[in-house]
Amino acid sequence: MAKQRSNPDYLNGVPELLILQLLTRKPMYGYELVQAICTESGQQLEFGEGSVYPILHKLEGQRVLSSRREATGGRSRVVYRLTSKGEKRLHGSVAQWRQTVEAVNRVLDGAGIKPKAARNLLAGEIPIVTTQSFDTIRNTLHRRGLPPHYIRRVVEELEDHRLDIAGELAVTDQTDTSDLERLGDLDTLAESFVDRYHNQTFAGRHPFVTFVLAPIPVVLAAWATLLMVLLGVIKLYELGFGEAGKTIAEMSPAVVGTALAMYVAEIVVPPAAVALFFAWLAYRGGKGMIWASAATLLVAFAALCWSPSSPLRL
Repeated sequence: MAKQRSNPDYLNGVPELLILQLLTRKPMYGYELVQAICTESGQQLEFGEGSVYPILHKLEGQRVLSSRREATGGRSRVVYRLTSKGEKRLHGSVAQWRQTVEAVNRVLDGAGIKPKAARNLLAGEIPIVTTQSFDTIRNTLHRRGLPPHYIRRVVEELEDHRLDIAGELAVTDQTDTSDLERLGDLDTLAESFVDRYHNQTFAGRHPFVTFVLAPIPVVLAAWATLLMVLLGVIKLYELGFGEAGKTIAEMSPAVVGTALAMYVAEIVVPPAAVALFFAWLAYRGGKGMIWASAATLLVAFAALCWSPSSPLRL
């Protein structure tokens, strides 16, 4: 039986490889990275400049890069640095790429692909240029449930990049393109940000498992854990106050009140805590209210079944 083959990551990962290599020299911000790629490739690698930011955010989510906003070039910008994990990935990717580049070139030459088309193919999908405003990205990210702090970061970085492009165009007196056109199609770019953000967490990658299959087992485990803790506390409390072996009527009001409070806490606290936990997961994974509501309804159903007065009591 022939060995099953899969498409290696490097076919769609050329920009990532170049970004990692450039960051070995010094920390850089997005516009600086784009300019370095263009300059060092002899203006041969072309792609929508805005597409660099979903890649940077994905690499940061994988702890391959770290970032910090700092003053550079007379303005505040988000500057990216290579981590030790990033250095290890770069070494492996470079070795793999160098082993295959000759074979790729032979295939491209044999297929008669023109040089510029080949360069664009290797650089990845090139978004069609547009003159839309950043409201497109802001509205799309908000509609898809991404958190406000991340949306602000995306818009701020793109605005930083747009200002850098505008400064470059003013210096070179170019009139054949605009600053927004250089960023690429903003609808495509917005979807790239959404995909990269979702892929950073398990909840983002597997929402059905996280928000539909997991809530009831998690709340049951929370109930069992809290019940064991409370039983241990009550036992210690009884022994400490000499209440062990007494009936409820014989116990002091303080002990009875404490036991009642713990009983109520056993019913209420686990589902409330679990519902908040899944709401936080939905927020962190950028999944929005639909998935958070699904998890909350399942937790509420479990709580209803657990309640002593419920007709659904198990």
